[in-house]
Formats: sequence, structure tokens, C-alpha cells
Amino acid sequence: MELPAESRLFHAGRLLWPGLPLPRGYVSMALDDTRARLAASNDSESSHFYFADWWLAKACLWDDPAGRTVRERAWGQLMRATAAREGRLLTERLMARACRAFPADQGARQEALDDFWGQLMAGTEGPGRLNAYRATRPLVPWLVAIFRNLCFDRLRQGSRAPTWLDHEDDWADTHSGSATDVMQDADAEAHVAPWFASLTNRQRTLAELRFRHGMNQKSAAAALGTTESTISRELTRVQDGFAALVNAVDDRAEAPREQIVTALLAALQRLLADPASNLSNEEMVRT
Repeated sequence: MELPAESRLFHAGRLLWPGLPLPRGYVSMALDDTRARLAASNDSESSHFYFADWWLAKACLWDDPAGRTVRERAWGQLMRATAAREGRLLTERLMARACRAFPADQGARQEALDDFWGQLMAGTEGPGRLNAYRATRPLVPWLVAIFRNLCFDRLRQGSRAPTWLDHEDDWADTHSGSATDVMQDADAEAHVAPWFASLTNRQRTLAELRFRHGMNQKSAAAALGTTESTISRELTRVQDGFAALVNAVDDRAEAPREQIVTALLAALQRLLADPASNLSNEEMVRT
């Protein structure tokens, strides 16, 4: 499976999770780690990369003082996560499975849940299990499967056969791959092109610096030899305009939001890569 380019993943994650702004350096290192894990595992269970879930998992793991607030928000999001088709909270799913595994032992249920959350963050010999998430499956079913296996182990230790635990508890993959839930390149370009055409020359160049080259406000100002205050207002309008485009398409399209973000961002980057669509820095400054 080919993972998305680092630049595309970074910008798509920032758009999809505005409350979890991971720094680009961390995203790059985390993506390299995921790529290495996939290569080592020869993982072929899915051709789809669930980047929204991947971003959330990495936000939960951002072990840096500067990321404390982001990490706390990420864990809040994880606790409120639901199964796409069932709408049941992750915490509800885990409790239901614990009750099925240990119907007459509340203490055993709580121990299993505590052990599960502990293992996510710290393993007995190194990083916790969440660090191993490769995003080839949706995050919530993946976590439930880990808890199921933990319950299996505990039941086996007590000489009980756990085969019945799978009954009505295995979730189907949320990505069907059908033509109705995937945004095609042509559709994405049809949405992006009118918005792109509405931009001023200055905004187009700023869009290139932001979405193609990954520059923030400070870097864009330095690259163009001007001040941050000169760049700030227009760059904010570009970013807000693209976010509004994503929201408008999301309201009408049947595809999952993460696919919409990916498709629109890819279409925008194709437009930005077209020399006919962009101006030189000198032209932008004069506009």
C-alpha cells in the first residue's frame, strides 16, 4: 500500500482536525515510522489508509510539553469516538464486550478495561499498542479487536473457552470502496476549479506557498520579502476559503469527509502545479 505524500497528509490533517494541530516535523517522523511498520509487517489487509484515524492516534501519542493541550483534546475525541455505522461510543462497545466476557464479575471487567487503556500507552517492553496502529483499518474497530484479544487471554488463563465472544461483535470495514462513496478526481476538480478561479493573483500565489510548499505565514512573508502583517489577512482568507469549500462539498457529497478533504486537496495541488495557473513572486507582490 502506498501512503499519501507527507505534504498532502499534513495539510489534509490540519483541515480535517483543526483542533489537533500537529507540527509538521512530528507528522513527518510519525509517517516515516508508519511506513517502516507497514514494510516490516507486509500488511495487505487493506489498500486504504485511514488518515483521519491515523492523525487522531498520533495526536494521542504526541509526547511533548508543547503538545499537552492537543493531546488532551485528542483523548477526548477518542473517548467520544463512535462506530460509523452503529453510532455506538467506543467506551460503550468496550463495556458491552467486557460484560459478555465477565458477566458475573464486575471486578474482572474493570481490571480488563484498566489493563486495556494502560497497554495502549505503555507496553511491558517499549511503546504501547496505540503506537503500532498502521491505519489500514478504522481506529475504533481496531481498538475493540485489541480489547477482544485481551479478554480472550484472560478467559484462557481461567480455563474458559472464549469463542462466543465474537458473536455480533465483529464490525464490518467502514470503507466499502464502491463508486458511490469515493470522490473521483474529475468531481474534485469540478468543485475546486471555480473557487480557485475566484482567487486574486496574490491569493493564488499564497495558496501555492501554503498548500503546495507547506509554508506558514512567517515563512511565506520571508520567501516574498515582505512582512507577516502584509501576508496575514490574505493567507487567512485563502485557508478559510478552502475550509469553507470542504464544508460545502461535505454537505452535498456522499463520500466520507476524509476522502473529500484528500480529493479536494489533491485537485488544488494539481492546479497549483500547473505553470499556467500561477504567477511569479514578483507578479504577486505587484498585484
